[in-house]
Amino acid sequence: LEKNKLFINNLDPEVTRKDLAELFEKFGKLKEIRVPTYRNGHSKGIAFVDFEDEVGAATALIKTDNMMLKTKEIHVALSNPPKRDDGGPNQSDVRSLGGTEKTDFGPRGKGRTQVAFTPRSISVPSKAPTKLDPMKFVKPGGASVGTPEGNVEGNGTKASKSNDDFRKMLLK
Repeated sequence: LEKNKLFINNLDPEVTRKDLAELFEKFGKLKEIRVPTYRNGHSKGIAFVDFEDEVGAATALIKTDNMMLKTKEIHVALSNPPKRDDGGPNQSDVRSLGGTEKTDFGPRGKGRTQVAFTPRSISVPSKAPTKLDPMKFVKPGGASVGTPEGNVEGNGTKASKSNDDFRKMLLK
């Protein structure tokens, strides 16, 4: 139990920190007022009021519990956050359930992706590109050296084919 912090429940969505400060500052000096909100900014209907001393919190608890604030009756209690379990294996650490042996994930939790966000233009290639060999054409089975399919230059390399040579090959 946090004896100098009050938990306020069933708040009207229109209640602000200023409204709570006006209500609770008459019972003692306030340290902090928190009104948790959803991502869209709307109130969750709860608040935490932190007093400097326990006496002011106890007085405020007695005087304001079940009090009407704007359109709703508020419920006030001492803040009782859940205990943190620091020992023992956690369910998410069990390897057979998809957990991992590593438990120190850093400030942002366990990463979900292994995608590199480095642009390809500046990233270091994993291996040097290999030199491409020129394409080698296979001589079709019955083609002689004098036919268009088997034109060979004097140095042993094949001569390039013209469009007419390809046309003849396709029309066979």
